[in-house]
Order: sequence, then structure tokens, then C-alpha cells
Amino acid sequence: MSAEEWKKVYRDAWARYYTDEHVETILRRAVASGLKPRKMADVMTAFSAAARIEGVHPLQCGIIRRKVRTSRRHGTPIINPLVFYPVRAVEFVSVVAQWLTVGWRYHRIKKRVVADPSSKTYVDDATRLSSIDEPENDELVSFFADKIPDTYGAPKKQAAGVSS
Repeated sequence: MSAEEWKKVYRDAWARYYTDEHVETILRRAVASGLKPRKMADVMTAFSAAARIEGVHPLQCGIIRRKVRTSRRHGTPIINPLVFYPVRAVEFVSVVAQWLTVGWRYHRIKKRVVADPSSKTYVDDATRLSSIDEPENDELVSFFADKIPDTYGAPKKQAAGVSS
């Protein structure tokens, strides 16, 4: 795979994960789990927009991307300030508008989810608790259930002869 193909796959993965439908699902799960939906919307805005707008992984992104006119790659000429600063100003306004658009869209979805009374009881395949005795449960998980830390949703191994 060429470098350009790899970058396209990477960008597509972020875009496919952060569709509005999936953001709504994540927010429904947050509300049902008692997590703060505003915080989730903010985090999803940061992660989604960093990859889509800035073209970098969210952990490489800051609030405002700093670009210094004189910091250039080796062999690349330094841009005239009369060209650099107006172009940078337009770029900055454009990027801020894009960030605000994503944030506004996700917070609209959040408002809709929070207003929906069924969100508090939302359950899907990813949030449905499973019993260790269910036949579709993975045998490997069942075998090592006593080694899995006691965390929310972790399978519990029943003692022989004990029924609940």
C-alpha cells in the first residue's frame, strides 16, 4: 500500500466511525450508563474534527494550531509575510468555522438524545449484559472469567451448585 493509499484508508476510518448515526448511538449509551452527555459530545467533537479538519490524530492536535512563518521544512522557502499572514488568517477562520460546525452538530444530536425519555433505558448489543451461562458467550471468556478484574459488565463465574 502506498503512503497516499494508507492516508486515505486512515481518513476513511475516522469518517466512518464518526457518522452522525454512530455519534447518536454513543450518546444514547452515555445517557443510559449515567455518563455526562455534554462531556461525551465534546470529546467526540475533538476526536472527529482533529482527524477530519486538521488531518492529524486527536492526540497530536491542540486547541489552535500554531503555524510559524519561519518554521519550514529543509529546502522549502520562507513565505513573504504579506502573503503568509492573510492566507493564515483566512485558513484560521475557515478551520474555526469547521470546528464550530462539528461541535454544533454533535451538541444538537446530544440535545435530541437527552430530550428523548427512552435514552435512559437504551440497550443495544454492545451494552446488553450477558450471562456467563449464555451459549453464545465465548468459551475463552468463560474459562478466564475468574481472572478478569471485577469491573462493570465483566462476566462473573458462578460457584458450582449456586443459583441466582
